[in-house]
Amino acid sequence: MNLTVTALNNANFFLALVKETKANSQVSPEAQNAARQAQQAFVSAQLDQKFNKLEQEYGIMCELEDSITSLGFCLQALVHQKGIVKDAQVDKNGELAIELKALKVLSRGADSDQVKGRLVDQRKVMKEGDLIRFSDIELQLVLVTIASFADALFKSVSHYAKSVKDQAD
Repeated sequence: MNLTVTALNNANFFLALVKETKANSQVSPEAQNAARQAQQAFVSAQLDQKFNKLEQEYGIMCELEDSITSLGFCLQALVHQKGIVKDAQVDKNGELAIELKALKVLSRGADSDQVKGRLVDQRKVMKEGDLIRFSDIELQLVLVTIASFADALFKSVSHYAKSVKDQAD
């Protein structure tokens, strides 16, 4: 989760600078101060509020927001509730669901080095009262999911910066 929060915080600071400078590489003290103030408010926000701020301020929708939020709920339960899923972590269906990214192999070339694949969703569901457990494979998929989230986030940040620069030119 620290990697996720760090990625969100860094992305927000970069976005704030892009917005304040209109994607100009010259950063005035005023623009830097405005970006710093926006960053201070962002860093102190809860995880769900961070996602909302990215959407409201920059139009960035995070594809894996629900999965990242659910992983945050898992961490909360592990740290504060001895790993037991409680009512606060479940949705209206009584579930704590996580969409994990997994690699599906589509084909293998003649050489074992040539593998084609794509990311697919693998759903893990826990109910209220369940003990949170992740297998070794699921823990690896958590890392793949976080990497996929960061990749999508940084692509969105790049797209935003390019659009601001194009508007300024």
